[in-house]
Amino acid sequence: MSRVHWRDTGYNRIMTGLRELTQYVVRVGVINEHATRIHPLRSRMTVGDVARIQEFGSSRANIPARSFLRSAVHEHASEVIDGIAEAVRGVLNGSSSWAGLFNMGEKFTRYVKDRVLAGNIPPPLAEYTVQKKGHGKTLQDTMVLSESISHETVPRKLANDGGFEDF
Repeated sequence: MSRVHWRDTGYNRIMTGLRELTQYVVRVGVINEHATRIHPLRSRMTVGDVARIQEFGSSRANIPARSFLRSAVHEHASEVIDGIAEAVRGVLNGSSSWAGLFNMGEKFTRYVKDRVLAGNIPPPLAEYTVQKKGHGKTLQDTMVLSESISHETVPRKLANDGGFEDF
């Protein structure tokens, strides 16, 4: 009777890491406690509410959409693929899948913040708004929005079933 000896050369670790990469997503935006804080200039609105209105606009309040989140992601869309490939390479080389996901979150958080801090998200401010604010930079009243952008890694099943209400 012959015996079979199994010598794990990392296969199980690699497969577990790759499986984790498919079961989690990285969320970037105004999330968690940042989304539920009251905005300093809008006593009845949260920072998440203000972010949502800025991103998508409000016809009722006559506020145009100034996409800081979607536009940053679209501008760096090819880097999403590069980030996934980098996370897979990391798992193959012995890193945690969480490290790759965290790095993607950090990178895209920086992109979104940089987009807001540039102060030039179209459309330009109306002339009366420029006079009221004293400058023409968009999304630059209190800096609360840029300071509230963060990221987290969450289970894919929660992200897909509407389990998150943050912006």
